[in-house]
Amino acid sequence: MNRASSAALALERLVGSTVDGKYRVERLLGRGGMGAVFRALHLGTDRTVALKVIVPDFADRPDFLARFEREARACGRLRHPNIVDVTDFGYAEVGGRRIAYLVMEYLDGCSLAEVVRDGAELPVAWVVDVLEQAGSALEEAHRAGILHRDLKPDNVWLEPNRRGGYTVKVLDFGLAKLGGLELAEGTPGSEPHPTAPAAGEGSSDGEGATLLRPETKDAAPPPGDEDAETRVRPTPMPSGEPTGQGTALGTIVGTPAYMSPEQCRGEALTPRSDVYSLGVIAYLMLSGRLPFRGNTAELLAAHVNEVPPPVRALRPGLAPDAAEIVMRALSKAPDERPQSAGAFASMFAARAQTTAEFLKSSLLVFLEHLQAFLTASVIGLWPVLAAGLFAVLNALAFVYDHPLVTRHAGPGFVVAIIMVTVGPGMLLVQGAVVPAVMQAVVAPLQPIDVGSLRRRFRPRLMTYLRSVTPLLALFVATAVWQVPARPLTRGLAVLVRSGGVAAAALGALGIALLPNLPLLLLTFLLARSGSARALQFLAPTAVVEGLGPQETLRRATLLARSSPASLRAIRLVSLGTIGGGGFVGGVGFVVLSRRLSPEAALGVIGIPVALAFVLVAPLLAVISALTYLRARRALGEPLDRALEEFERAVLPESHWRLAERERVATLIASRR
Repeated sequence: MNRASSAALALERLVGSTVDGKYRVERLLGRGGMGAVFRALHLGTDRTVALKVIVPDFADRPDFLARFEREARACGRLRHPNIVDVTDFGYAEVGGRRIAYLVMEYLDGCSLAEVVRDGAELPVAWVVDVLEQAGSALEEAHRAGILHRDLKPDNVWLEPNRRGGYTVKVLDFGLAKLGGLELAEGTPGSEPHPTAPAAGEGSSDGEGATLLRPETKDAAPPPGDEDAETRVRPTPMPSGEPTGQGTALGTIVGTPAYMSPEQCRGEALTPRSDVYSLGVIAYLMLSGRLPFRGNTAELLAAHVNEVPPPVRALRPGLAPDAAEIVMRALSKAPDERPQSAGAFASMFAARAQTTAEFLKSSLLVFLEHLQAFLTASVIGLWPVLAAGLFAVLNALAFVYDHPLVTRHAGPGFVVAIIMVTVGPGMLLVQGAVVPAVMQAVVAPLQPIDVGSLRRRFRPRLMTYLRSVTPLLALFVATAVWQVPARPLTRGLAVLVRSGGVAAAALGALGIALLPNLPLLLLTFLLARSGSARALQFLAPTAVVEGLGPQETLRRATLLARSSPASLRAIRLVSLGTIGGGGFVGGVGFVVLSRRLSPEAALGVIGIPVALAFVLVAPLLAVISALTYLRARRALGEPLDRALEEFERAVLPESHWRLAERERVATLIASRR
């Protein structure tokens, strides 16, 4: 009996036995090259656990066990809802031989490999959910200094959460760095991959290199090099034919179908190597196939040298921005990939979200806190309501031939009123609503009312006003401009009445544009500099980041340029509001003009227009705030600092929250 068969037989005999006096082994769940996983019962608590047992051949090696124990402790310190819990580690005597074991939580459900096995394309929302949870788990491990190195669908577990969805659990963290080799019989005479270094030429860093070595029976790594090299050994397929999933390898050392180019070359690895593997999984879930197919040597060569087919060619309905970020995760150069697994998941989620889905989520936030938002809008836009009431009074005065505002002063007066009421009022509403939206993201169960809006916005008020000072100055300048513009519009009115058709048309155009000349000039300058889209991000950027005027504009411009798709929703709502409001107002004006003078009819519709502003302003503010967050996610920017600031403002510091932050800080420091 060869060595591998002897190890397998020893593992099978564990069923029915008790390990270390604590765990009764019930049945075999799966077996790999390094050991096997059993379902076991913890006798002290009657709790079902997963027991991973290391084969006796490895358990007899002190150097291997020392590193295994070190990595087991590191994985045991990882506490994250998307990382499988490691609860115990120890040694036991079974059948006269020493074994090492690892105890993990027992999970229901299935692996992602079982879901993608049929080659079906998964819904984008499903892919987003899996990537966000897996990316969060990887982010936590990377912060603790642990690389996975063998991320693949078999190591992504889907556990039903009893709410109609799944909790993703990433398995085998840190075990890919143990440095063993798979105990599997290979194809005799197989040659090393040409891109792999020869023995002894790999990286000597502490994280180790990943090498492809020729297959020999009962081979073992040279003594003392476990911390320097991780050797990948192919496991033969039953038929000897290539498979679309790639050659299966042990979960310890990595799987060629999901390995990064630097891992294939045997170079030192960084967290972006796991980002590449996560990108391969995303590609598989979206397209139903892997980026590359073939045997082990062909897969490694493809990862290093070939460009995979565009995922959008296989999934035409995928948003171009979302497809682009998946292909970026598969870049050959690590620096060209997203900076972290969490950033990749966030970038994909933000770019894959459709405009309809975004508007739906925005509307839900708006309706959920409608009372608070409308109250804030009434407070911020009370001058608009006052202007609407004044318009109605002026209309009644026109009826009795005693107008408060003369016909000649009317157009300029209306523009001036709009500039000094609507513009600043909209900015004020946005400033108050943005913190509330941030609170809804950070602490959705915390109540949002007028008092909370005031408490969140008051500390940021002065900084916010300094940031939007240019816009406020523009509104005031446009209002003041109406004084010199008035005689100019009168001259153009004379041209309209006395000139020809062309002159009359030009005069009418001038009368329409002249009162808004400062706004038109600013729009032209911003468009020429490429910053016109930045106006949508000014208010949330100013509230959240507290930058100066110039820095706010530059920052808003960066967000707008980097994520143009995120602006579609707010443009659609803005155009719909303007178009719908204009249509309804026009119809109302025509109807009223049949019984009233044009001036009186225009004044009567003042109150409905003012009420419409009060209703629409907070909705636009909610969409603007969520668009800002979406743009930052699309850039892959971590929102931790911004959200943490609002979290501290919303939720009082408690002993458990302080302890959690201290634990994370200690964990990160211990891995440096």
